Amino acid sequence: LVRDLGCAGCHRIASVTQGAAEVPKLQGVGDKLRPDWVAGYLRTPIPVRPWLRSRMPAFQLSESEGQVLAEYLQSLRDHRLLPLPKRLMLSGNPSPVLAEAGRRLASLDYLACVSCHVTGGQTPEGPREGWAPDLVLAGRRLQPDWIVRWLQDPQRFQPGTRMPSFFTEDRSGPEDILGGNEEEQILALRDYLVSLGMTGGGQP
Repeated sequence: LVRDLGCAGCHRIASVTQGAAEVPKLQGVGDKLRPDWVAGYLRTPIPVRPWLRSRMPAFQLSESEGQVLAEYLQSLRDHRLLPLPKRLMLSGNPSPVLAEAGRRLASLDYLACVSCHVTGGQTPEGPREGWAPDLVLAGRRLQPDWIVRWLQDPQRFQPGTRMPSFFTEDRSGPEDILGGNEEEQILALRDYLVSLGMTGGGQP
């Protein structure tokens, strides 16, 4: 299916070198994206990155084709990744306390995530090509463990990304949220994003 649909014409897949540099690579999709979101996206593609001129075609896959393709994409993993420590994994539902701390961190008073990211119906200032993906959509599409990895080191996963590395040092986070504990602040942002994805909205 990947060959027949010409996916490598836009996406980089494992050792396949073709593909547009601006389009997300497919290697590691299984680590990054939720399986149910992938399956739904293949049926009905929606814009994820506002700045991309290229758009995912609607291939009108049959149910069985969509299932097979989703399972293949979930098999594409980065085997160099070490397992996250258990303390950093999400077990069950996000913590309301951490999610609230994450909401404060994401606000304009702190990390100002909404100055670049779309959040539900709210859009950042500036031209569309400068916008970053919707935080509500991120909570629906991204694996919680991958959110943690991304916040720890965005450049590791997307060299050249405009996403700042907020947590480069042990005490780089705001001191008045969760005692300045960088690890807990990362988990708070994860729980905030997951909560946004579950509710489909919320105030940044």
